[in-house]
Amino acid sequence: RGTCFNEAIDMVNGQSSGKISISGGEDTLGTMYNNKTFVFSLNDIQIAANRYKNAMAQVYCDGYLEFDDYKIKLYGYIDELFSDKIVDIKTTGRTPEAFGFINHWQHRVYPFCVGQMGAEVNAFEYHHYTLNDKHKVTSFMVENYPIDQLKIRAELINICALFTQFI
Repeated sequence: RGTCFNEAIDMVNGQSSGKISISGGEDTLGTMYNNKTFVFSLNDIQIAANRYKNAMAQVYCDGYLEFDDYKIKLYGYIDELFSDKIVDIKTTGRTPEAFGFINHWQHRVYPFCVGQMGAEVNAFEYHHYTLNDKHKVTSFMVENYPIDQLKIRAELINICALFTQFI
């Protein structure tokens, strides 16, 4: 459902990847992905899309983390890239606790990769949409992570070093 929600937002902003089917009703937006259908409130999608109208959607980023004798490629797709920040959109059926995404890696990997590609951003935000069983937005929350490239690099080296020891 998260992929469909993101794609519906991008479609409203004229940036759909085309990986889902979209149909519109009077006040709904129907989406289909992997043979699953989700219908969202058109108003909810328009409100969300307005938040990202100045962003580039689904931006591929990559970079190489080099340490010791290793050169590890890190990569991902940024949901919404602004000139000064990265936004990752999350959807769930329950409201998260504050800093519920602290153990996720997007707020480390994506800024690192963007930096490796020669760009710089100041912040990473998770935009969390809580959706009820009818896929209607019941709450919206922003979780902000400031970017410290030196700290991010150290954390990435630490986890990648542990992984290389494991394998």
